[in-house]
Amino acid sequence: MAGGPWTTYSAPAAVLNQSTGLISLFAEGANNTLDNYWVTTGQPWNGPATVGGIGSTYSATTASVNGSTGLISLFAQGASNSLDSYWVTAGQPWNGPLTIGGPGTTFS
Repeated sequence: MAGGPWTTYSAPAAVLNQSTGLISLFAEGANNTLDNYWVTTGQPWNGPATVGGIGSTYSATTASVNGSTGLISLFAQGASNSLDSYWVTAGQPWNGPLTIGGPGTTFS
């Protein structure tokens, strides 16, 4: 079973890829990581997989999926109150963080 007591420290963000049925959840994990949990219908939950390493995430995450390409984009408050983005397409490794808003711009 994925997760367990005290594994998430923010509300989760969720996306559904309607073409594959994949549900992905994202939340701030222990030590301010950005964690990913995922499942397809009829299968057990997987995760967490670390998207953003220790000290990368200080808020709940916002997530979106592009229905045409399957690109998942994540946005969260990063170190020094920055706004950071992560992104992935199916079968590829996660990319990011890309700092969209510099230090002192994000307080969520």
